[in-house]
Amino acid sequence: MVKICIVCDKCDGKYKCPKCEMPYCSLECFKSHKDSVKCEEISKEKEAARNELVDKCPSTLLFTTMDTVPLETLEKLRDSEHLKNLLYNSHLRKLLVELDSTQNPDRGISAAMMEPLFLEFADECLKIIEPDDSDSKQELDENLIL
Repeated sequence: MVKICIVCDKCDGKYKCPKCEMPYCSLECFKSHKDSVKCEEISKEKEAARNELVDKCPSTLLFTTMDTVPLETLEKLRDSEHLKNLLYNSHLRKLLVELDSTQNPDRGISAAMMEPLFLEFADECLKIIEPDDSDSKQELDENLIL
């Protein structure tokens, strides 16, 4: 499917506006588009749609287990610069997409654990979710003994 430039309506829109994601074909078309009212309107509509989706997502989980990580803790992953830097790696992103769509998650994780890059990613996630805290380790040990 060929996308036509939103500005000139003639050329193939090879690029996407970072604000509204509409296609454009050249620097000249981008410059005239980026300051247009249409770009602002579309980006506001997209932001409103994203916010609506976030609002529809449940903020509490129906079925929690002992292993369930609180949403507040998961949100800390978003702030990790090291994690963001790791995710710049296209190989890691591809691996994560494959893991997400695999029919056999156990086998997928086992294979991923052989990849040093995935291990680094998993370790960084665990450092954020379960920081090395001697008090919590002691509490966990006490729970296991009981």
